[in-house]
Amino acid sequence: MNRKTQLSLILGAGLSAGLAILAQALPVNAGATETRAPIKLKMPANIGKRENVSTTPCSWKTNTLLVMPYKAGDEESQDSLKELHGTVTRTIGRGAMTVWVVTFPDVQHFAAAEKELTADKNFRSVQRDYFLRSNATTNDPYFAQEWHLNALNVPAAWDLSLGSSAASIAVIDTGVNTATPDLAGKIYGGYDAVKGIVGSQYDVSGHGTMVSTTAAATANNSIATVGPARLSTIIPIRAGRSDGGFSTADILDGFYFAMSQTSTKLINFSVNADPPYSIANPKINGTLHTYLRTFHDSGNRGLVFNAAGNGNAKGKGISDKNKFLPYLIVVSALGENNQLTEWSNYGNCLWFTAPGDNIFCTDERGSVVSVAGTSFSSPLACSIAALIWGARPSLTNIDVENIMKTHCVNYAPGWNKYYGYGMPDALACMNAALGFSSPVTSSPVRVPVGVKIKKQKKVKAPKGS
Repeated sequence: MNRKTQLSLILGAGLSAGLAILAQALPVNAGATETRAPIKLKMPANIGKRENVSTTPCSWKTNTLLVMPYKAGDEESQDSLKELHGTVTRTIGRGAMTVWVVTFPDVQHFAAAEKELTADKNFRSVQRDYFLRSNATTNDPYFAQEWHLNALNVPAAWDLSLGSSAASIAVIDTGVNTATPDLAGKIYGGYDAVKGIVGSQYDVSGHGTMVSTTAAATANNSIATVGPARLSTIIPIRAGRSDGGFSTADILDGFYFAMSQTSTKLINFSVNADPPYSIANPKINGTLHTYLRTFHDSGNRGLVFNAAGNGNAKGKGISDKNKFLPYLIVVSALGENNQLTEWSNYGNCLWFTAPGDNIFCTDERGSVVSVAGTSFSSPLACSIAALIWGARPSLTNIDVENIMKTHCVNYAPGWNKYYGYGMPDALACMNAALGFSSPVTSSPVRVPVGVKIKKQKKVKAPKGS
């Protein structure tokens, strides 16, 4: 499962000067005009070879289940676990969001309990504690400007919104180095879900810091890079481990902290597994999906952005057959040629695409690095949502979704499984948000026209590790 995420340092001076762009806010009714040439995405290459690539089986914590009871204090539910030789070793959340981490003495008891508890109507959901991974790869050590900002039309959008400290982004990742100069004054609170410590966390691998600076690095500080959501704050939540792996239990704990202890409306989650075990699969991630739906529909009423994944072990993008979901915004990766990268996953669950190759950000040491991966496409798309909420905080999450969906660039009108609705145009999104005479009519997000969803086959999980 482990993938090296060594990152190439960018040597040379002048990058920070070129990125220090002053943007003075105009009156909200002034609008802004296009400053870059129109972009049209290209049809992905080698499509025929991408449809049947092999996937890497997803492993899980041995003899462990994540069990979500309908009533946390129900003695009948607790007795059921005891009868099956289960021991609750950890409790995540409270009330209706309670999740028990239950361990069993051996694989025989585990298998029997999984079958019986799944059929038990006293439990809302039962799933394995899957191990996921971050989605970053190595890139070439050549100096270049932050092309992704122009691709997303961000500099022009800065005339209308720079994000806002109120439009915070909770980054559930490997932690964040709070001493990184590009995040100075931008870190709010924090939580270590692995150790259960509130207010204290650190980056155990560097991935979380790079994701955070990609989305919201400070501007005009004469150092390093700049993120689209320049004024947005970061809420760092560590759920990852030093080897780049994430357990579902730690992820759930991180989500619960974001929902119960913060008012954030944005969560970036640059972690996934190969399809069909990806986050978008509600059949094997039922407990996690309960959290995702709650955050979107009734909790913070926010948006969760998720990296689509970087393909299989051979670097070939995988088609994700899981359904399009209204509460999980999956993002694929675009190259500088305005085309889906060879390694980016795609599929029915996709919402958007965003630049994901040769992305310049700041790592946990404060060095400028060039990185690649859907791990960085996801926070870039998320940062556009932060700009929208920074421009007009009264919008609902459905409003923001609709603005982004209807103000994208693509290779053809409508939705497709390679780019979703397309790459969000930040300037068009800002003009739309500020041009409303009244909020967008909130309505449920539906499966995109043209997507034929086949009945999902029951997934047989691989052997645990």
